Amino acid sequence: MVLLPLMKALASNLSYPSARLMMMNLFRTNPNKAEMVCKSMPGTFFEPLASTLGAIAMTGTRDPAIIAQTGRPTYDAVGGAVVMGYKGHLTKAKIGILLCVGALVLKVAMADKPEKAVDDPNYDPTADVVEVEEPGFFSGPGPLVIIALLAGLGIAWIYVRKAELERSIVRARAELLPELEKSVVEGRYQFPPKRG
Repeated sequence: MVLLPLMKALASNLSYPSARLMMMNLFRTNPNKAEMVCKSMPGTFFEPLASTLGAIAMTGTRDPAIIAQTGRPTYDAVGGAVVMGYKGHLTKAKIGILLCVGALVLKVAMADKPEKAVDDPNYDPTADVVEVEEPGFFSGPGPLVIIALLAGLGIAWIYVRKAELERSIVRARAELLPELEKSVVEGRYQFPPKRG
C-alpha cells in the first residue's frame, strides 16, 4: 500500500537548479521545444509550465496584459493540482502504515500465551510434555515491525519530495514564468495553427 505511492513519488525526480537552467535556455532559444519537454514530465514543476503555454496559445495573442491574465492563474491552478497529487500519495501511504500497525497489534494480541500450570495435586508436568520449537524471527511480529519501519521511511521520503516540489513550483513561478511570458510576447513562441 505504501510502495505504489512511493514509486510514483520517485518517478518524478527532478532537480530544480539544473532544470531551471535548461528551461531558461529553451525559453530563450526554442520555446516550442520547451513546451514539449514540459509535457514529458508530469508531476513536476514542468507540468504547470506546459499548461500555461497551452493556455496562452489558445488565446492567440501576444498582448502582455492578456498573457499575464491568462498565464499566472493557469500556472497557479495547475501547480496546486500537482501538489494535491502528492497529498493523494501521502494519504495512500498513511493508510498503508496504519494497516501495518493494525496487523502488528493483531499479531501481538493473538500470540500464543503459555498456559498456567494446573492446580491439580495429581498433575504431572512431565507426562504430557510436547516439544515446542523456539519461535523464530519470522513467526513473531518481527517482519511486521520491519515493514512498518520501511513504510514510515517511505512516508518521510514522500513528505520530503512534496516539500521540494512546493519549493520548486514557487521558484519556477518567480523565475521561469516571466521568461515564458517574455518568449511569447517577443514572438519566439510560435502558436499552433488554427483549426477550422
